[in-house]
This record gives sequence, C-alpha cells and structure tokens, in this order.
Amino acid sequence: MQEGNAIYVTSGSDVVSGQFVLVENIHGVAAVDAKAGTVFALWTRGVYNLPKTQTETWHQGDYIYWDVSAAKCTNAAQTSGDPLIGVAVAAPPYTSMPQNPSDYGNVRLNPSF
Repeated sequence: MQEGNAIYVTSGSDVVSGQFVLVENIHGVAAVDAKAGTVFALWTRGVYNLPKTQTETWHQGDYIYWDVSAAKCTNAAQTSGDPLIGVAVAAPPYTSMPQNPSDYGNVRLNPSF
C-alpha cells in the first residue's frame, strides 16, 4: 500500500506539472506533465498556490471549492458540482492572506473530502 500523498490516475486531457486536476471524485495537483490517456502522479496532500477568483477575499481557514466552470478556486461554492478541495492558508512566511486583486491563493488540499 501507499501513504496516499500522491496517487496514480489516468489523465482525461493533457495536463502540466503544477496544474490542479479533477478526476471524477479525486482531486489534486499534477506532479508531472501528462498527455491525455496516460497514467501520472497526482499530489493529493500539501499546500499549493492555485488560481482563484481574482476579486474574492480569502480568510485563513475558509473552505475552498473548485469552480468547475471557471477552472479556478473559490471560497463560495457556485453549484452543487463544485467540489470542496481544502482550506485557505496564509502565504509564506505564513503571516498574510492574498491581497486583492490576486490571481492565486494558497490552498491546503484535503484528500478526505
């Protein structure tokens, strides 16, 4: 067995390393570039700087959802199909949240959602 920090999934489309990926009910960040139809490692735990809705203000601990239609993170679920993926955390040196407008925010992925 494995710890589950990274798991192997089959890509439904081309992905690049560092990209947030949703495969059915599994979410994470691509560890490597992968072509559609190939198996690749998906990080399911950790803190990642992910694209966010630019105008949103995030607070530490906010639930973060993946807005499927916009392909960005949001702290407000838009539809029932937007999965909860983690919580907002402060940026290094871990004392401040993203300032607005900002295109990215730090998300601690929660693999148990």
